[in-house]
Amino acid sequence: MFMAEFLETYQEVIRRERLLRKLAVIYCIGVILASLGIYFELGLTASLLFLFIMLLAWFPLKRMVRKVLSEWLREKAT
Repeated sequence: MFMAEFLETYQEVIRRERLLRKLAVIYCIGVILASLGIYFELGLTASLLFLFIMLLAWFPLKRMVRKVLSEWLREKAT
């Protein structure tokens, strides 16, 4: 019984990490596109500042997204 629970938890972690990786790629692409738009509208300094702020904002977002994905996958499994 313990091994089955372990494998189930492991599969949940694998699914969560795959989804998190996909979301990270989508987030980074969005940040880069927005940064390019800001570059053409406001200039290089504003663009780099926006890029830096949004990439720093990803780390707390990543923790929250990881928690939400775990809960969602648990609900989906039951």
